[in-house]
Amino acid sequence: MGGSPHSPAGRGAALSPSPSPRSTAQDAGTGSALDSAVRAYLGHLAVERGLAANTLSSYRRDLRRYAEVQDARGRGAIGEITEDDVRAFLVGLREGGEGRAPLSAGSAARALVAVRGLHRFALREGLAAG
Repeated sequence: MGGSPHSPAGRGAALSPSPSPRSTAQDAGTGSALDSAVRAYLGHLAVERGLAANTLSSYRRDLRRYAEVQDARGRGAIGEITEDDVRAFLVGLREGGEGRAPLSAGSAARALVAVRGLHRFALREGLAAG
């Protein structure tokens, strides 16, 4: 890995160190089983997938918001979340509310990618019933 700063593998490596799994998972939520799944997923993305710091920051923000919304809906574990819960979250992203501005279509799409990835990871790792 590494390479020169001009090669795809080394691009950005000289400018910023890779974040630790601990820092990428930090502040992902409040301590529920869903929050634990979010932290594990962010750690996986940082260590095993090598996502860029900015991408991890965006995913962390999106998934923190997702966990807060699901917690407010009474969903403390990822296996309790239904398709309707996910749909309601996405509608909320586009419409705004609760002191938050609506997200652009692109930002909402990125949040959906993060949420889908979280659920796939949770199923694969046995964190949610399938």
